[in-house]
Formats: sequence, C-alpha cells, structure tokens
Amino acid sequence: AILSLVLALAPGLGGCRDAEPPALSTALPDAPKNIVLLSLDALRQDHLSTFGYTRPTSPNIDWLAEHGIAYRSIVPSGCSTKTSLTSLLTALDYDRHGILDHGDVLPDSYLTLAEALQAIGYETFAYVATPHLAAELNYDQGFDHFSDFSNLDSGYIRADQILGRILADLDAPSIGTTPFFIYAHFEEPHPPWIYGSPWLDHPEPSQRFFDRSCTFVPSAADLAAFPPDLRRRLIAKYDASIRHADAAIGLLLDNLRRLGQLQNTLVAVTTDHGLELLERYSATHGYTPFDEVVRTFFILYDGSSPINAPFGTNIQGRIFDIGPTLMARAGLPIPSPFQGVDLLQHADQLPTLAFSTCYNAQVARSLDHKLIWFDYSRKRVRKKNKPVGYQEGPLLFDLRADPGETHDIRREEPAIFHSFAQALDAYRQRTGASHLQIEQMDDSELRRETTERLRSLGYID
Repeated sequence: AILSLVLALAPGLGGCRDAEPPALSTALPDAPKNIVLLSLDALRQDHLSTFGYTRPTSPNIDWLAEHGIAYRSIVPSGCSTKTSLTSLLTALDYDRHGILDHGDVLPDSYLTLAEALQAIGYETFAYVATPHLAAELNYDQGFDHFSDFSNLDSGYIRADQILGRILADLDAPSIGTTPFFIYAHFEEPHPPWIYGSPWLDHPEPSQRFFDRSCTFVPSAADLAAFPPDLRRRLIAKYDASIRHADAAIGLLLDNLRRLGQLQNTLVAVTTDHGLELLERYSATHGYTPFDEVVRTFFILYDGSSPINAPFGTNIQGRIFDIGPTLMARAGLPIPSPFQGVDLLQHADQLPTLAFSTCYNAQVARSLDHKLIWFDYSRKRVRKKNKPVGYQEGPLLFDLRADPGETHDIRREEPAIFHSFAQALDAYRQRTGASHLQIEQMDDSELRRETTERLRSLGYID
C-alpha cells in the first residue's frame, strides 16, 4: 500500500483515474477534523426511524441524520460483509479489489483509507467485531491501534464490548494532540439476535432462528413449516439488536462531547449490506440480491458547520464513495488510487449504474431500474442455496413503479434490458480477472478463534 501512496504523490506515476488527481499533501490542514466511521452489520435502511420506520429503533443515529445529512440509496459492492467492507476501507469496487470469500487476504498493494490518513498525520484506530476483517487477513494495515477481539472466546462480539475499547482509548493522554481516525464495525444487527426485545410479549434473549443464519436458504418445505408468527418474532429481535447498537453509538457521542471533541469530528454511520427478513425466501443476505440487501445508507454528521450538498440526497452512491467523501469533507485531497467520489460536492461524477455481487447473483442498479442475474453455477452456490421461485437468468425491475421488485419488465423494456445486461457482462469480466490475483487462506490456516467466530455467525459448518 505504501507503493500506492508513492504513486499517488508522484506526478506522472500510475494512478487509477482518467483525470490528473490532486497532489496529496503530507501536511495536515489547519484545524484538522477527526473522523469516526461506524459500520453496523446487515442494517436495513428501512428499519431506521430516519427513513420512516415506525419503531424507535435508532434515536441516536436519527440525531446524527437530523443534524447532518442522510443518503438512502447507497449500493454495497456485495451482498456479503467481506466484499462490501473491503470496498469501504479501500475505496475500490469489487471489480477492482476482487475479494469475496472469507479467507481472502487483503493485499499489501492496496491503499487503505487508514493508510492514507496515517500518512497525513492521523492517529488511526480500528475495532472490528467481524472475523472477516481479522488482522491475520491483513485488515490491520494502516492502523496504529487494531482490535479484532481475537483474544476473546466469545463467538459474538457485542456493541458494548466494542464501545468499552473505544472509550478506554479516547481517555488516553494523546487524544486531542493529533487528529484521530476511528473505524468501528458492530456485529449488530446481524443474526443470531442475542438480545431480548421490547417488541415481544415474552423475552427471547438468545434464540437462534436458523442453524446457519447468514447462508441458510430454506426449501419450499422449510418455508411451509415455519410457524405463522415467526416473521413477527424475527423482526422484533432484529429491531432490538439495532436499538442495542444505537445505544452504544449514543454513549460514544456523549463521550466525544465530554472530551470537547464532537464539534471537531466527522461522524459517519453506514452498513455493509441489508438483510432479508422472510419477505421472499430467507433471512439472509449473501444469497439475496433484492433491495432489502443491496440498497443501503450513509449518514454523515459534522459538528461544527452545516453540510451543503449541491446535488441533494436523491442520488445513488456506492459504498466505496464514503471514504473519499469523508476525506474531502475533512479538507483532505482524495488519493488517486481511490475509485470513489465525494458525494457532497461531486455527485455529478457518479455513473448511472452501480453493481453488487451476491454468491448466487449479480446486480446492476440505477435509481430507476435494476437488473438481477441469478447464476447458480457460481462456486458458492449449492443445491440448497437455490431460492424458491427464482430461476437462473435475468430479471429487470422498474424501481419507481415497482419498488417491491415483483414484476419482470424485460419484454416490455428490451432496450433498457440490453444496456444493463451489456454493462453487467463487462463488469463480470473485470471482476474475474481481479479475483484471480487474491491470496486465499483456507479454514485450516485461520486462527481457531477466527473460524469459531465465522461458525457462530453461520458462515462455515
């Protein structure tokens, strides 16, 4: 990654953009902003009060949105945590970084957001609950302080455990002497849902609904056997998990206020992907290419000044635009290896289409239309992972007229279908070349704690 940074600094060397990138200064700007980037796992934007959800699941996230800005149409690079968080941390789309499987190793050659900020003079911290970002997979690059909780036996790292580490570091004497970058990934509200719920008539503190929650695609017989009230209970548990993580975010904001840092800190909240909640055929994400999973959000708060967005929030961004947006808002040039753009000031540079990759499908999405192409030949797809009611091949939806994605309009709109299919095919070809370059660790090579955590979340047997 240092080579990437050198290329970004040196005129005429390398670079990933057509236009000449701005020179990346190694000096801090006057009054540099701290940056706090929070990602929650499998958080659906339509279960946040900010976007109209009726339950008060997210009062602290709502406060950030009310006093900042909220984008409701952010496309994740993948339906999986690994792919999307790699895009978040490298500002590269999946067709550029090629990382999909849980044993994929982040290459040293990729410039990360943490490395770019570290080179400028930021003190960098990471707290990651997900085993997909373990240090042994090289996701600690660029961080001065990295906590992946690999010394804990617990399979599920709770938001309050993440918060405890953050607050201890914020009380260190060095905080405030230099700007800091904090990245924290909360496992909530990814299943299993371990908390009781105020929206249930009786407590269910640790019930797991499915044996392999994030990769289980039920058969028709499984779906028919589910109890009638299962979805109501499942959603109540999911919402309680959001509320738990939101409470931790509120305590973090309180401590930034106490330290006198909140007014000088950018606070961003996003997710890696959403989650299907038995609307169609599962309560999973990796095998669900519909908007429950591939339409996410980005909320940004800037404590010291109002946020001006000339192009408004009715745009379609991508998860790898978030890092560049934070750097630009902090007054820092965007490094040339970064693929994303500043959503606040340069949303006019966004392409019409954004892409997302699931284990069994790929997606091309615009604000108006969406193409899903189911592909059951992919290596992560087994017979039991084929969803009920969806055949291999393409589906095209009009998102304005049919936001529930129920009516295939390929025959009605052949020109739109052809253009989307052509773009998706080109994206597929680029992705295949990228993935071939990635080093992989199999399960036997990973630390026992990492594999146990992957197993507890349902990713491996």
